[in-house]
Amino acid sequence: VHVPYSHRHAPFQNLKLVPCLQCGKKWVPEAIISTVEPPNHLPIRGSGIFIQARVCRSRPKEIGEKDALNVSEALPFLEYE
Repeated sequence: VHVPYSHRHAPFQNLKLVPCLQCGKKWVPEAIISTVEPPNHLPIRGSGIFIQARVCRSRPKEIGEKDALNVSEALPFLEYE
């Protein structure tokens, strides 16, 4: 997946770009983190690995139904943050 900018002007400081092994002219990210399978036509070097992430949040001390309501309201947003 070629990036649309120069490797010297990457939008993020920690984004490491390397020369494309297919064309040798453009730049590609060293790693791609995705939640879906890559397209079949996308050439991939190396093998994929499984990354598991967890979210921990502090929440106010509640008891009983109020506590359950706080947890259930927070759960849908964890998927998108």
